[in-house]
Amino acid sequence: MSGKANYGELELCFVERRPEAIEVELRVNDPDTQGELASVRGQITVTPEKLLSELFALQNDPDAYGQKLAAGC
Repeated sequence: MSGKANYGELELCFVERRPEAIEVELRVNDPDTQGELASVRGQITVTPEKLLSELFALQNDPDAYGQKLAAGC
């Protein structure tokens, strides 16, 4: 074991399509695989301001942050 960590990348993309809905795209890059993983898209019904304030409030609790995103806010 070399002791060097090998981290993947997680990319979240938020696009406001309508004032009351945001399109979310999730892409994951796994450094241990050669292939590209398919991205996942979905839509959440929340204003950008509300989403940002709720996520900001959870910034120090990664589990709650992830659950909030998974629940569609």
